[in-house]
Amino acid sequence: MAHSSRAKLRASVTGEPYQLAVEWIAAHGLADGLVPDAQLPAQQLAEAAVLFALARPQLLPILAPSGTLYALTGAEPSSDLLTLRPVKEHTAAVLARLLPAQLGGRISGVPLLRTGRVTNTTIELHLPGASGMEAVQLAIRGTRLHRQQAEQMQVEAGLVPLWAGEGAASGEPAIWQDLGRSLSGSAARWSQALRRPALFSLAHPDWSMSAPTRREVTAPEEAERFAPRSVTPRQSLRGERGALIVAVTVGAGGTGGTTVALGTAAALARQGLTAAVVLEPGALEGPLREHVAETTGDWAVLACPAAGRVEAATRHVTRLRQQLHAAQERADVVIVDPTGISAFGVRLPVGADVSLVIPLEKTMWGAWLWSEHQTLDHRPDEVRMAAWLSERFESFTRNYLQAQPLSRVEVLLQLLEERFALVAAERNSRTVSEYAESGDLYGEILDDAELLHEWWTPHSSAFACDPDETLPLEQEAVLDVWRVEFLQRMEVEGRRRSGPDWEAAAAGWPARSRARHRLGLHPAALDPELAERVRSDFLQHVAGEATEQWGALWPGYGQVWAEASARGQDLTAGWEKDIEIRRVPRAVDAVAADLASVLAKSHVPSSPAVATVLVRNRVRREDLGSAEQLEAASGHLVQAGITALCEIPSDMTVRERAGAALLSPKPLLAEVFDRLAVLVTTATDHFSARAAERPEGPPGRRDKDGREST
Repeated sequence: MAHSSRAKLRASVTGEPYQLAVEWIAAHGLADGLVPDAQLPAQQLAEAAVLFALARPQLLPILAPSGTLYALTGAEPSSDLLTLRPVKEHTAAVLARLLPAQLGGRISGVPLLRTGRVTNTTIELHLPGASGMEAVQLAIRGTRLHRQQAEQMQVEAGLVPLWAGEGAASGEPAIWQDLGRSLSGSAARWSQALRRPALFSLAHPDWSMSAPTRREVTAPEEAERFAPRSVTPRQSLRGERGALIVAVTVGAGGTGGTTVALGTAAALARQGLTAAVVLEPGALEGPLREHVAETTGDWAVLACPAAGRVEAATRHVTRLRQQLHAAQERADVVIVDPTGISAFGVRLPVGADVSLVIPLEKTMWGAWLWSEHQTLDHRPDEVRMAAWLSERFESFTRNYLQAQPLSRVEVLLQLLEERFALVAAERNSRTVSEYAESGDLYGEILDDAELLHEWWTPHSSAFACDPDETLPLEQEAVLDVWRVEFLQRMEVEGRRRSGPDWEAAAAGWPARSRARHRLGLHPAALDPELAERVRSDFLQHVAGEATEQWGALWPGYGQVWAEASARGQDLTAGWEKDIEIRRVPRAVDAVAADLASVLAKSHVPSSPAVATVLVRNRVRREDLGSAEQLEAASGHLVQAGITALCEIPSDMTVRERAGAALLSPKPLLAEVFDRLAVLVTTATDHFSARAAERPEGPPGRRDKDGREST
């Protein structure tokens, strides 16, 4: 495909101008694919939070001009950087929805998001207060004027911008942590959608209640036309000695990469070859140390009972190219173990002749690779309908309250109710003498600034109420006394943090709390009138879907559920044993697609001229593909670039005993690694033949005996 065709295809998905797509391909090639996904989990999470804030704005109306993705016309994605392109006239409005602002106890936008350097065309975005997000690279096309207009929009809407000041505002870190947890299973999808806004130019998505799906974020013919590949001559280190490059590609440490690298080296040594293994830093300091026979500079000769030789060195990130040159001078085959290399932010400067690919136990989406869980619900229809309604009612209530935010006083009333429940429950569990001696829960928190901040943060997960815990009604008189003492303890900090709102909340809270206690309401439960209004609106909202889903069972049993819900009764309680969860094989095309993604995410690109070997690591694995799956998937595996399959048996330990297990292999292990070695040596013969067919060129380097290298 010509560069112009590739640029048009990229632009049709990202929405960026054609010339920018041409320049991007010229600068990056296709080593990461035509439209790369974010490589780092932190980058994925940051991008997910950005799109989540646009799709579900908290305190401002949703922004959705036709032909755009929430007012974004395009994006400029690289594997480690994303620049957003909003509609010019909506740039300030997009910023106003992304940058955090506060109203009462609620925060809109992306918590902890801040602007960085501003040029004539671009505003950098950072998350300086979020742990682990230092490497995130985000930007948006805009100017200083757009930033000023965004701040003005927030102020005019009655919001307090949090991004203009230094440091994190009260509540931001906790909300960021909650957001991260809620997006943990869907961050990759949100990130992909943000990188491909042009896919949604014709039909605007509705992600108000659910995350983007794989189908929504996948472009037509993506597997064939978007895959990583070389578009220029590979920057291989071959040519000076002809040493074969074997790369063991894995997604993380502890999955068997080092084991396969060393085992293949030992098998090659048994065939009389010299293998040089470049390992992850620290690999020679563990169990392998006892197998070091001698050292020469950075290289250690490993004791291996074979006709050949195994040498090993640990990877040097800053001089990796020179290290690989040295390895080619020493050996017939160079084996590179890039385990953990992503942590260093570098790529191997080598095109592999053979790639040994070890897929992770789970796919990048968190699902098992070979199998999946299937839920069989044997409960009666009425119980299943009650569970269905309860699940949707919880989501509906959350969105309902977000659309109708509480006042600052109402937020403070709710906080007082929840915190008093904790203090009273803890006090109720002690004797009078114990309480007099040790004091209450709030007294312990006062001396810890971080805990005190969490205490005064609404909906803080650090002080969540037990949903099953309520105080006994017969203690009403005692609780009245405790409420007075509780307000006295909270007053100083309450006035400091809430100002005049404290007076209003403190005056109305005791009576409100007493009334709720008489009704037996949980501290975090809605007031009865509000709960009834939300429930009534919900029944109207869900009626159409419920009729389609449950037929004649609705609306009659829907009313039964509503009445039980008002009483706090769970109609699904006691039926848990009738839900069966079992593991079943995944569809062949889904397995093949995930294996293809492993290849795409590998740090060393495979060579289509030779072989990519799928190595199934059965060590400590729960998820094992069946022979039938493998046979059925064979055609798909070939399409994914996988031309052979080997297995590491399940009776060996991967990391802790790698040296002893591989350098003195059991017969079964020897057979496995010899199979790998046959593939490697076959590739060696292939490249030797290619080298012999090369036209003569400039004189090569000479080896240690004075002979000219090929």
